[in-house]
Amino acid sequence: MSHSFSISYVKEMEVLLDANVEILKEKISGFCDRQEAFDLKKLLHYYTIDVLGELAFSQSFGVQMADDETLVPPVKEHNGDPAGQKRKDILTNLILATHPDTGEHLTQTDLETEAFGFIIAGTHTTSATTALLFHHLLHAPAALSKCVAEIDANLPPLLSTAAAAYPAALASSALPYPRACVRENFRITPVFTLPLARRVTAAAEGITIAGRHVPQGVS
Repeated sequence: MSHSFSISYVKEMEVLLDANVEILKEKISGFCDRQEAFDLKKLLHYYTIDVLGELAFSQSFGVQMADDETLVPPVKEHNGDPAGQKRKDILTNLILATHPDTGEHLTQTDLETEAFGFIIAGTHTTSATTALLFHHLLHAPAALSKCVAEIDANLPPLLSTAAAAYPAALASSALPYPRACVRENFRITPVFTLPLARRVTAAAEGITIAGRHVPQGVS
């Protein structure tokens, strides 16, 4: 399953992600041209739903174009679906995944649970985090200007072409300031507010945090 969440998999999907970004850009540009107020959080939420559809189920839900998330169609069966063989999505990888020790596959209930998580947990956390990032940047004009300048200087204009408009390798190496803003956004307003278990996994000597020694295995 690790491949489904790896950088290499994201690179394979970049063209599809760019196509959905183009729709989002056109939506926002339309509101700006008409000088209409709009709900950015809703637009980002619809964009996220369509992207997760592409990544998890090999098909966009078309929510951005329909402008209505209640019209999301039922997820079609993947088992034995020839169309699903054209490219491996996350759900297909789950179906094919086996336990490293027993060789067993996930049960139907497991698959349904994971699919539900993609749609519900994945969309809301991602869209909310992105909306909060824009909120912080719009309230910090200097930071926003620096982000825009760095993006304009290092990335080509977003175009609907056969090649990915925003190569992940380029974005990760050439955009240190926007990436720092994303991390700061995670720190200031984490969407997932439940306490996550943390355990020191360093070597036997443990680690030192703010001058205090924390042994290995401490949670």
